[in-house]
Amino acid sequence: PLSTMPRFSVLTVMPALLVVAVAFFVKYYPWEEHTDLRKMVDWNATWGTSEGRKESFRVAVDSADLDDLQRRILSARIAPTRMAGDSEEDAWAYGTDGEFLRDLQTRWAGKYLSKWTSEIEPALNEHPQYTAVVQGLRLHFQYAKTQKKGAPTILLIHGWPSSVVEFSTLIPLLANDPTTPFNVIAVSLPGFGWSEAPSKKGFGLPQAAVLLVQFMRQMFPKTKYLIHGGDWGALIANAMAQLAPEDVKGIHVTWMIEMLPMHRIIESLGVSVHGLVSAGSSQLLATARYLWEESGYIHIHATKPHSLGHALTDSPIGLAAWLVEKYWGWTDNPAARQQRSSPFPLPLDPILTNVMVYWITGTAATSMRFFRETWDQPLISAQAACGVVEDVPAAVAVFPQDPAAQKVWGNPVRGAKNKFRDLRQITTMSAGGHFPSIEQPKLLHQDIVSFVSKL
Repeated sequence: PLSTMPRFSVLTVMPALLVVAVAFFVKYYPWEEHTDLRKMVDWNATWGTSEGRKESFRVAVDSADLDDLQRRILSARIAPTRMAGDSEEDAWAYGTDGEFLRDLQTRWAGKYLSKWTSEIEPALNEHPQYTAVVQGLRLHFQYAKTQKKGAPTILLIHGWPSSVVEFSTLIPLLANDPTTPFNVIAVSLPGFGWSEAPSKKGFGLPQAAVLLVQFMRQMFPKTKYLIHGGDWGALIANAMAQLAPEDVKGIHVTWMIEMLPMHRIIESLGVSVHGLVSAGSSQLLATARYLWEESGYIHIHATKPHSLGHALTDSPIGLAAWLVEKYWGWTDNPAARQQRSSPFPLPLDPILTNVMVYWITGTAATSMRFFRETWDQPLISAQAACGVVEDVPAAVAVFPQDPAAQKVWGNPVRGAKNKFRDLRQITTMSAGGHFPSIEQPKLLHQDIVSFVSKL
């Protein structure tokens, strides 16, 4: 029977066939016909039916909604996660630790919600906020304008499981810099936070880049601007630099994907061979093992996002469990690297506020669907995310405990030089992970200012 066969033998044939298929595709596909992203996108697409002008916006959550949230938190059932034989190292090895989640449940329903109206909501409204309609979607953004004439403008773009609230500390650092103050724009991606979700299928990474180019042209005409992004935000920045090099003054990213040569593609196929990657210490096996163990969420988001989305839209504790795991595992967290229990590596209130954004806007499913819509158009998405940036100055900040830098990039310096033809700066940071605007906002701010000084 299947259950008695060696684990590796069951999976031997399919990876070999996949390698052959990918090799054939890479060798014979006419890539030269599909390298100009500007010719591949639809500049005139509309993604909704909203109309109207720019409007002021404030976060305001009804007390009835807060009461309902508190009831749901307190009545949540948390799965048992500690089993006989488990060691301390197993606490987070299978996902979010149940004991941590119970502590979070108590904090969220009690101390955190008790100060929502008096402290947290006012803090969310600290910077001026607006909504504007672009390509039929009402887009939410924050805008902190400095008083200095001629100050550079920078667009901040978040990723998943993030939102604009992650920039709460970075925005004033940039806007109030004593030597190089910025006009700072932080935008919520469509289907995230307070931005309207697309009403028809097909809105992925390339379409988000087009929409943000159009947004900047519409709201800030004749302005050459910088872009900073991580995660999805970095890939969108990469696409915007290809789409509108005449508009983009420079891009500063903390994450990147280069167009992979054949040997790297073959290495990546290790994600599907569990038996192959369960042991070994080479870079190939370490990368493949990391992808196998940590990319499950991508497969869910990119295939059946709505199935999980319904659950996360109904259960705040389920939503927190799904999001918080990434803040545990992707930060500069020695305990996560050793898979053991320890205090959470970041202040909990900012993390809960980010979870609150997804909860009160009901955007768990739409934010995850962004993955599926991107994966469903692989050629244009690959060009948007991985395409070489020819004419726009670029800077890369490598945070040492970002999983991409640690496990996937391999050699980020080589990758950055291959990807960005006008690479002005690459910095290997002393600390930090995937969420630098929360973990190391001062280092991130300093690196952006340094980059601007080289333009």
